[in-house]
Amino acid sequence: MDTNTSKPHLLNLPYDIRFLIYQHLFPAGKQMYLQAYGKPRHGLKSIMGDHPVTVPLLRVCRLLNSEGSDYLYNTYLWNIVGRKYDVLAHYGRFLTVLERYANDEVHVDAFTNGWHSSTMCVSLHTGEGKKAMLSRRDRGVAKSIEEVWEEVRLQPRRKTPMPLTVMAFMLEAIDAFGWYVIFAVGVVFALLAWTSSAESG
Repeated sequence: MDTNTSKPHLLNLPYDIRFLIYQHLFPAGKQMYLQAYGKPRHGLKSIMGDHPVTVPLLRVCRLLNSEGSDYLYNTYLWNIVGRKYDVLAHYGRFLTVLERYANDEVHVDAFTNGWHSSTMCVSLHTGEGKKAMLSRRDRGVAKSIEEVWEEVRLQPRRKTPMPLTVMAFMLEAIDAFGWYVIFAVGVVFALLAWTSSAESG
């Protein structure tokens, strides 16, 4: 007896049943939110809270990747939020993926609070059915991508105070190398203190 045919398998289910499974696996609602980060290795990260995007399902096999991606990228209104420069730097890569799986025209809409605000949102979706959600948006003013880039160029470049620069460097070092950095810095400060006391004595 062939044991492979006797075991239930997701791919043996009718597509309508698999579609219902996708509905339960992926987040409820009609919108997805991604945070754009400045560091290239961070890029875009889901901020869907207690119901993250079920990405591992897409890696099971080619069919599930195709069906799951079709559902994922065509069902939701995707919102990429963050600082203007970070959003503008990263949304293009996501747009390329969306266009690969889109079964309709892809729309890109940008929203900002003006040149004085450092944050923005880029909303991406396929087809015409999600435009009503955008029309009900109560935050931000719709702008073209080119207009937002102009806002970025108009923003004054503020110099970061030295203590904040040192703190930012320390945080990046800890993120990259762990708590060994704190130990090393502590040793350096201890040696400096000992040297100072020795010279004063």
